[in-house]
Amino acid sequence: MKLWTASEMASVRSLYPGAPWIGILHALPGRNRNQVRLKAERMGVVRRSHHDWLGSEVVLLRKKYSTDIATDALCALFPRHSAASIRRKAYEFGLRRKKQKKTPRYSLLRALQDERERLGLTQREIARRIRFQPQDYNKFEIGTRVPSFELLLRWGKALGLELRWKPIRASMHERNSRQWSDRSVQQTVGVNNAVR
Repeated sequence: MKLWTASEMASVRSLYPGAPWIGILHALPGRNRNQVRLKAERMGVVRRSHHDWLGSEVVLLRKKYSTDIATDALCALFPRHSAASIRRKAYEFGLRRKKQKKTPRYSLLRALQDERERLGLTQREIARRIRFQPQDYNKFEIGTRVPSFELLLRWGKALGLELRWKPIRASMHERNSRQWSDRSVQQTVGVNNAVR
């Protein structure tokens, strides 16, 4: 390991606090970032960053990070920082995000889930009633898989509901789409809670 010369240490003292890394490494040929960082640390020289967190930002982070605010909205509160920087700073303070409750993407599935919860039934019990694997049933309920009409009928029957649907004129996009849009499901299939 090559010893540090007086001129190199003077360069570290003058450039390390605020110069870009390219300039620092150009002024110190034969040295890499880790060597420069370690030498600056030993010399007590601190690097300033325009990405340092302000006290007001830290206070806001502590207030908002653990709430159920969306990630995009959280990033909008801290325009000077990336999402990764926000996560790192929150981790530094031991902050954790609330787990988002998975909600179904389709209104009919949402209605079926609400009815199941109202009746106090578990996903496992409904899955057994409709002859389906519990893990596959969960995918239907959160909307990552689309159930067939036959499965929807069995599902409704297991909850004591009558499902009715009426044909609608679908747009060209909906006809060609392999999955239903929320609008087409909402208009196509209705849940009639009155008939039990």
